[in-house]
Amino acid sequence: MIPAVTELFEQLTQSYERDLYEKEQDLLEARNLLHSIQTEIQEGHRTIEELRSKTVYLGQAEEQVRTLENMIRQEINLRQRLKLDSLIAQEESRLKQEMEAEKEKQCATGSAGGGRVGFDLGRVLKLEKETAELRSSLTHLQQSRKDQVEQIVQLKSQQGKRRHEYKRLIALCCNVSIDEVDDLLGPLLSTLGSEDGIA
Repeated sequence: MIPAVTELFEQLTQSYERDLYEKEQDLLEARNLLHSIQTEIQEGHRTIEELRSKTVYLGQAEEQVRTLENMIRQEINLRQRLKLDSLIAQEESRLKQEMEAEKEKQCATGSAGGGRVGFDLGRVLKLEKETAELRSSLTHLQQSRKDQVEQIVQLKSQQGKRRHEYKRLIALCCNVSIDEVDDLLGPLLSTLGSEDGIA
């Protein structure tokens, strides 16, 4: 009977130790899981803070884009206005020279009366017609210029977006952050250049 009781106690002890070991393993796994979850939470907080700072940066960047677009528009408009002013001055100078030449011609031929009135009337009608055509053409060209300025501004702003997309792609392929891409550009280009030389 004593050996049976001893054997029973040994079985109970082994069972207790096995249960205790399993509980310790469960506790260890729970601690590891808790640590993993806490690490993920910290990473999540860090990511949220980075995204918040990037959101502020994004708002500033969008404002800068709008400012730069306005500056481009103003620069293009200024250059074109100066060129137009120059062309107008040239045309006015040419017309003035033509009128002076015509006056000299009329003075040289000695016509001072009725012939001049007929000539002036025909010339005035011709100039009025030409003015209307030029006004219409100018309106059309101004609208075309505005459309082209908008197109240039849009193309320039898309270049920045494309550049950012390319940087994201390079960062993803090289497994680095976007901020490190500019530093990698030199080595990447030299690697590509040496591979092109081999091929």
